[in-house]
Amino acid sequence: MGYYTEISKSTEYRAENTALYNRMNGVNGHTAAGVIATQLAPQLLQFTIGKILSGSGKADNEKETVSTEDKQREALQDQLKSALKEIGADDEKGISKAVEKAQSDHDKNIKAKQDIVDTFTNGTDIYTTQITDLKAELGKLTTDNDPDGSQKTKIEGQIKDLENKRNKALQQAQKDLQEVTQKEDKKLNNIVFKAEEAQAILVQLQNLNAINEADKESSYDAAQEVTDMSNFNKAREKFLKNKTKENAQALKEAYEQVDNKTTKAAWDKFLKKEVEEFLNAA
Repeated sequence: MGYYTEISKSTEYRAENTALYNRMNGVNGHTAAGVIATQLAPQLLQFTIGKILSGSGKADNEKETVSTEDKQREALQDQLKSALKEIGADDEKGISKAVEKAQSDHDKNIKAKQDIVDTFTNGTDIYTTQITDLKAELGKLTTDNDPDGSQKTKIEGQIKDLENKRNKALQQAQKDLQEVTQKEDKKLNNIVFKAEEAQAILVQLQNLNAINEADKESSYDAAQEVTDMSNFNKAREKFLKNKTKENAQALKEAYEQVDNKTTKAAWDKFLKKEVEEFLNAA
């Protein structure tokens, strides 16, 4: 069920929007795992997870000092560990694999329910099969073998009963499919967002490691950016779970604190309209 599309359309480390929402809009293409893999900047591969998670990449003989950069790095390392844990990855090399597994589970669970619905569509469900057999029996009745029409009445009653059962079973199958799809989409959505968050942190750590002495007074606060993104994702999750005017306002305020191209693109395309509708409602 390759619903996910390639979303890496620029040289930036983040894509323009998330794979999940493309899938929900019916765009077919590459897997979410493939998308996640393409977003990893090549230079990240030069850093081992040990260096990223536990060290700054400084020379061994360089004197350690507690600086703003060190504090940012420590905060980012803690957030990276948390993000990796949430998606079930041991290190940055496991991000794509974790997303791939999440998508595989997602597709497998949805397909199981879709297959049941499909039996009703193609007429292979047990009710349709029995109805077809009864109709065949009905067609064989004549005034000779059913002079009083009692057999005909009996079979027609059985067919009507089976049709009612079939309709109820189909409705239940469709309901199950809808519920499982929503549940699995939400799970995969969260994994994809966390994977993207982990990638953003990796890039920011890489940038910090590459800062030279002349750049150390930079006002860029990588830790704050990731914190803002995390707050936005939490507000988004709360709004999607409980769509109220209050949660819509909280999500809008969290979004306004984010300075991230991917988040802004996703907001404009998928969240802005719905949030504004809640905020403008009487």
